[in-house]
Amino acid sequence: MYAQTNFKVIGNPIRQIPAQDIPRENCILMVGRYIKSKQQDVLIEIFSKLNAPDWKLVLVGYDHLKQSNQEEWEALAKKLHVADRVVFAGKQSEVERYYLSSKIFAFSSASEGFPNVVGEAMSAELPVVSFDCIAGPSDLI
Repeated sequence: MYAQTNFKVIGNPIRQIPAQDIPRENCILMVGRYIKSKQQDVLIEIFSKLNAPDWKLVLVGYDHLKQSNQEEWEALAKKLHVADRVVFAGKQSEVERYYLSSKIFAFSSASEGFPNVVGEAMSAELPVVSFDCIAGPSDLI
């Protein structure tokens, strides 16, 4: 296929998240910047349609591009009557605790290159539910 034969593909590193004795909660976790392309609003809408009153949706991330999306998404959760079960955890320095205490990881990006968070979730033995966006998730899952 290529004239050169002395090359290798080096994938993105996925950090290992060692198992700990942390009980898993009825929690759907999403980790990502609070930007439009991550589609946390769509995830909130989907979550509101689930018949799972004892579950919560936890969104870890921050307003990286100063789009002020969190306020809009909080209003959406209130409008859909799930505000008491949607947690905006903000930026976290120790996100491993969230991976290890959740039961499901949700990935709702519209487009992606290589989603490290999907690999991290899988490293923490979380089942991953993902949108089939261009590049990334289906290659990992």
